[in-house]
Amino acid sequence: MTTTNVRLRATTSSRDMEGLGVAISAGGSAVVINGVHGVTLWRAVEPHLRRGVDPAGFVATLPASARSTVRSLMGELEDHGLLVRDELEDDAAAAHPAIEYLRRVSRAPLAAARRTASTSLTISGATGDLADALRVQLAVCGFASVAFEPGADALGQRPIVIRASEGLGQRTMVLIGARGGFCAVGPIGAGADHAEAAFRRWAVDALSSIEPNWAALVAGQAALAALRAMDTTSDASPATPGNTYVTSTAELIAEPRHFTAFSDHAEPETLSVDDLAVVAGPKTSVPDTLASMEALWDPVFGVVSGVVPGTLPQQPVGLARSEDGRVIGVGVSTAEARLAAVSEELTGAWRSFVRTPGPIGELGVGPTTTDAAAAAFVALLEADEPARADAGATAGTVAITSTARWLALAAVLILGREVSVESTWLGGRWSGIVRVTADLGNGACGVAYGLSEQDAAEGALLRAVGRAQCGDTARSAPLDTHSVRNRALLRWPGLEGAVRFTRLHADGWDEHGALAVSAEVTS
Repeated sequence: MTTTNVRLRATTSSRDMEGLGVAISAGGSAVVINGVHGVTLWRAVEPHLRRGVDPAGFVATLPASARSTVRSLMGELEDHGLLVRDELEDDAAAAHPAIEYLRRVSRAPLAAARRTASTSLTISGATGDLADALRVQLAVCGFASVAFEPGADALGQRPIVIRASEGLGQRTMVLIGARGGFCAVGPIGAGADHAEAAFRRWAVDALSSIEPNWAALVAGQAALAALRAMDTTSDASPATPGNTYVTSTAELIAEPRHFTAFSDHAEPETLSVDDLAVVAGPKTSVPDTLASMEALWDPVFGVVSGVVPGTLPQQPVGLARSEDGRVIGVGVSTAEARLAAVSEELTGAWRSFVRTPGPIGELGVGPTTTDAAAAAFVALLEADEPARADAGATAGTVAITSTARWLALAAVLILGREVSVESTWLGGRWSGIVRVTADLGNGACGVAYGLSEQDAAEGALLRAVGRAQCGDTARSAPLDTHSVRNRALLRWPGLEGAVRFTRLHADGWDEHGALAVSAEVTS
């Protein structure tokens, strides 16, 4: 029913960019041809592409000097979904109720229309206003039939599922789920079978029903998603990735969002000390690191609330709080404070959401394996109270860096606090590691570990100053767990054989910068 010919999608238009080139688009992303010659080229080939051409044959008719350029242009148009198959005429498919929508989204709209007309849908988990709205919306989409399985309204307990009959079985096409005041419908442009288990974990604790206007919006989104699932060509379009869902709220605000499946179980892998080294290569800035982690605090599908500076003061050190108000992070800059708060949030979320095959030691979560291992090691040191009790404390003068000296002066001159710094060299199995405590009074203390008093004092003073500055010692932890300076602890000579590190692999978490490592004493 199709030919080898292609043509421009009917909804494609072009716009002259005031002599600088031409932009070609069908409402999503655009293909841009730069320069006056680009405008001339497009005007020459556009009529042929609208009528339909055989790509190889058309390029062969062009002058040799233009063939490479046109071949590249057609490749870009194909990649952006602007070229569709030149299908043979089919009067029945052309008269399908949803043909105009399919022509906008599909590269083979007549084939998609035929598939829709022969497909029966079964819907489970929907009752009341949403079931009524789905019945109305799907009826005008031209499916062969729409049936509802009997049962209680499940929205907020498990997803509503729209399945299509195929052969002797059924395929999950569309999922409708709710959580925390949001409804999500999708995935857009791909079958939902691969996402159903992860989506079920997400759709657990929303309202059990929604009001009529919201139901109509959600049903309309579901109908469009079902039509997209009838199109076998939309996967090739970058504009409709298979893990995009349309989300909406009771205020009828709707937008597409990327769905990340965060695994609820971890696979352990034993690490050697060599595995903990910082990976060579260009250093990633803290803002870039935060940008790569944004899926973790997506307001709909994320696992933590995210962090913002809010109204917290940013002098003398940076501060940031989680949006749910439970955690305050401290850093030399606001960005570092955000990363510290996010890492602390993620550590708690990882422990709550992810199952492990057996008990684990102290947990560290960070953007790299090195950061996660360092955080876990610091937590392990702090948890070993007997080792601290056996150590010898050296109170009073501690050699400090210029940064630490500046923090101490800021505490006195800006915050009006007296500063006390005490170091404790650990003994026994932790010989060679120092614990430094900085105390600014009124509960504003900070604790850090290091291989030298100077490094540890810097971390301890940073935490103490930050806690005094924000005036909230309940939500700001004293321990300097997530600082990059803790990486130096992984160079401790006694690490090999004293500590067992285990990498805990969890899909979704790993890809977005929430890498988990546990640390345990080996003997």
